[in-house]
Amino acid sequence: ANRDSTVIVAIDHPVVPILDTTKVTTGITDRIIPEKPFNVFASENTLNIDLLTQEFDGKRGTVNIYNFSGSRIMQVNNVEWYKGYLKKIPLNVFQGIYIVEIKTGNQRFVSKINVIK
Repeated sequence: ANRDSTVIVAIDHPVVPILDTTKVTTGITDRIIPEKPFNVFASENTLNIDLLTQEFDGKRGTVNIYNFSGSRIMQVNNVEWYKGYLKKIPLNVFQGIYIVEIKTGNQRFVSKINVIK
């Protein structure tokens, strides 16, 4: 005769749910540049951006600055890049570490700066 058996398991610790994350696409892909196209650094109250490669030469883009909590604190639009020309953007921020994002079309470059006053 067949017997159906039921197994009861006692768990002595709480069950931790598993969070399944999926990648959500927007339909627009950012092309990440593998080599470092910019030298990004802060001096006093100025963000300095030096174009090192031809990848962005002659193109217009946007510079976003984020604090470490991820909030955008500054945006500069219509920045035109030329190789060999140091772009200087006035910074009105507190001392600290910030993330700089440079976007031109579907190209994107991200760097970290340390503002010391």
